Amino acid sequence: MNLPLEVILSLVLEILIGLWLIWQAIKINSNIDIFKIGVNWFRDRPIILPSLFFLMFPFLSTYIFHNLPADLNKIFDNRIIGQLLTTFGTVISIYIGNIALESFRKTQGGKKVAKVIVASMEGHLVYLSEIIRCLEEYLFEETNKKFLPGNQEQGLNYQELCLKNIDGRLEQIKNDYIYESALKEIGILKSEYINIIYDYSRFLNSILYEISKIQDIKKLGFMCNLQEQICEFDINTKLDMMIITKEILQDYEYFNNHKECVKYYYTQKVCIDIHKGTQITPKKDNMEEKILIRTHRLFKDFGLFNELDDAYDKNQIEFEAKRKMEDL
Repeated sequence: MNLPLEVILSLVLEILIGLWLIWQAIKINSNIDIFKIGVNWFRDRPIILPSLFFLMFPFLSTYIFHNLPADLNKIFDNRIIGQLLTTFGTVISIYIGNIALESFRKTQGGKKVAKVIVASMEGHLVYLSEIIRCLEEYLFEETNKKFLPGNQEQGLNYQELCLKNIDGRLEQIKNDYIYESALKEIGILKSEYINIIYDYSRFLNSILYEISKIQDIKKLGFMCNLQEQICEFDINTKLDMMIITKEILQDYEYFNNHKECVKYYYTQKVCIDIHKGTQITPKKDNMEEKILIRTHRLFKDFGLFNELDDAYDKNQIEFEAKRKMEDL
């Protein structure tokens, strides 16, 4: 069967267009599975294929019967087959292009939302670090009042200033309207990332509620415990940002920055208590233990578990060196 040259060129052109669209989609996001996307797209829209057949049938049937030869044995001649293949190739190319563009828009939209979320997370951590600083200064003045009774009035004034600064940072976090707007758009992300952001927001609200009680509960034990909670929230948030920056934004510079912070926390909390010379064992069922377990799992999933071992070994070496210096 010999097809006309114009039909062959048309088919080649359609194939090249389709391949180009597929290649562009793959370049945009290496995680795209064109076949899976196509199958899911048609499966979620079962009316599409019958509609296409319904729309194309009048034109195809008119053309076929108009060119129907007297000899029924020649119905499927070169021209009819060529026209059918050309039409089919055109339709498929258009829909592949639409699927690729739809996937591109969704990917870009997800990245935009993720950027806003990560920027808000970093802003929240900055404000929380300032709250920790204010808590430390408040506790420092509280200690000074015991040893320097003459400076009590000055200390009280400074402590009130610390509490006002804490309230100010608390309001700045609560009034992060950009973050609130981004939360309304997270439906564009995959469910696993939505769960991460949801857990972050729930943890954040819990921390903010505890901070809001400072004015009523001015006890040292409460404030020290609050500092620990904020530190745990900080490292848990950095684990969240590691996932988002690597898997959604594919920003490896930010990913590595957060990774180094997590490794430092790991060496301080897991490896060795420098003062006692023993390995720290977190209390069961508390937040610190959950964060450490999550750290292990995440580094293992990313193929970075050896880096935690290296951090442990480095901390052991530093401990041995410090202990030898103390012995001398």
